[in-house]
Amino acid sequence: MVGVNKVGAAGRSRRFYCAIGMLLGIISCGTVSAESVVRSAPDYAVVAQQLRQQMTELMDDEDIAGMSIALIDGDRIVWSDGVGYADKENKIPATARTVYQQGSISSTFTALAIMQLVAQGKVDLDAPVTRYLPQFSMVMPAGQSLQAITIRRLLSHHAGLPLSQFKGMWEEQPISLQQWQTQMKDVAASYPVDYVFAYSNLGYDLLGRVVEVVSGQPFAQYMQQKIFTPLRLESSGYSLRDKYAPRMAVGYKKQERRPLLPTRDLPAVGLNSSVEDVATLAIQMMQRGGDGVLPEHLRRQMMSVQNSQVERDLGRDVGFAWRLGPLPAMREYQMVWSLGAAMTHRSRVAFVPELNIGVVVAANSSQSFRAVEKMSNAALRVMLEARLGRVQASDEVSVPPLATALEPFAPAYAGFLGLLQVTKDGNEYDVNLLGWDFRLIPRGDGWYRLEYDLFGLIPLKLDWIAQVSVAATSVQGQRVAVVSYLGVNYLFAQALAPVKPTAVWNSRRGRYAPAQMDSLLRHYEVTAGELKFADGYYFFEYKLPYWVPLKMRLPLVPVSAQEMRIPGIGTGLGERVKFDAQGRAWYSGYELQRVN
Repeated sequence: MVGVNKVGAAGRSRRFYCAIGMLLGIISCGTVSAESVVRSAPDYAVVAQQLRQQMTELMDDEDIAGMSIALIDGDRIVWSDGVGYADKENKIPATARTVYQQGSISSTFTALAIMQLVAQGKVDLDAPVTRYLPQFSMVMPAGQSLQAITIRRLLSHHAGLPLSQFKGMWEEQPISLQQWQTQMKDVAASYPVDYVFAYSNLGYDLLGRVVEVVSGQPFAQYMQQKIFTPLRLESSGYSLRDKYAPRMAVGYKKQERRPLLPTRDLPAVGLNSSVEDVATLAIQMMQRGGDGVLPEHLRRQMMSVQNSQVERDLGRDVGFAWRLGPLPAMREYQMVWSLGAAMTHRSRVAFVPELNIGVVVAANSSQSFRAVEKMSNAALRVMLEARLGRVQASDEVSVPPLATALEPFAPAYAGFLGLLQVTKDGNEYDVNLLGWDFRLIPRGDGWYRLEYDLFGLIPLKLDWIAQVSVAATSVQGQRVAVVSYLGVNYLFAQALAPVKPTAVWNSRRGRYAPAQMDSLLRHYEVTAGELKFADGYYFFEYKLPYWVPLKMRLPLVPVSAQEMRIPGIGTGLGERVKFDAQGRAWYSGYELQRVN
């Protein structure tokens, strides 16, 4: 076992560039390369030696406290281990049995519970959620009723619900799912159903409440009796005081120890588990024949494409809780995966059903998201070489064709990274995002490659940037920017038209601060921001708490004298911000007050 070493200038430089990749969410700071391991039967002692070394180097490079890994081949875990520390101060090493807060990987377990109830005939996938939660209510888009929110749409994140209500999400004493369902009556849907993939914790909280009502048991109790106990998952649960509590990994942010908090959103992000337990779930999902905790045909349905009819998803396939896409190292195989992020813990599970191999990685540092992804990709690559004796010769892949024609870029876009402004310069474009300047260079096929100029002078050719292509097109009459990474296209941002300033909204410009700080705001260091108007756009600007100076400029479009909408298409967008005449604003449950 190794600890985390102090990183020098080279390590800080890597962190500098990884910060952008971490924020983009769909690009990485590079793929950990893997040399050929074995050309016949897998020798997992050799595989383990190589991966352990890579984990150590990756953790030292990126200041990660501890990391755990489990490899799956067939119906068993062939290797699992940990590197670094679950608790640095007390020198407790990370192991395969270390327990991490699993974040959104929790939703894969919740989806399994729903499908168990489907198997018993107690839940209909295409029934409205109100059949099981008759008291449920929320503000719907014009012309659409609550009946459109079905179990199937909730499972595949196509019910149009907001990402979350962040206020009250992480607290010492969170409210129950029943109380939370009642409070949702004041929440507004972001989109009509089947409009676009929009990840929603609220949707999975509703599914967890369905489990409670239909089964007649508290959610955590049902999961223990029907999933954890039958699968012999002894390191999984929803309480920080459970039997596995002594093995919980401490959370770290910027190398500082941070407290772990319980969450209101148990079904969406509340699972605590080890890499070995999550690997057991992956084995269950890949199992052929035998029912296990769910009949095989329903397991297959969970991993089948549910959004082929949604044009705005651009072929980005999703199942029930699971993401689906080509395996980067060998694109003829489909990879099934899920990412998890709690406040200080990060995790990823990925497997290839056709080959029956998989990997689970977890870490206990808030900056470890990219490292976890890189490590899981590296592990799958090594396992492929060990199993098949070959992998794709290069990570460079072609861009999948779009169904619509490519276009010139618009002057401005709104996306989940905020306001993106574009200026044409000959046959190239200058792009400002998060306060940084990028360059779009034509590739010759209508797509553009991304280049970052350090201080606006020195072009840097980073390996992760080389895998990114950018283009502009229209989807269902809406101008959008598309990013392609490793052969998958993503709708990145929607064109944003300038607006004329008004006296009402100009009077509300200025600094705002939360009326009451909570654990989530303190963790993300959000203390204040400023409502501004410039170049034809209203936006809310605040600093992001990373190693490099980044500014989020969240565009806002007035829809009435009291309300603004966050423009864009996708997760976390389409939501509303309300204002009143007393200098107050409300967003995601938070009250913001005007300050000098």
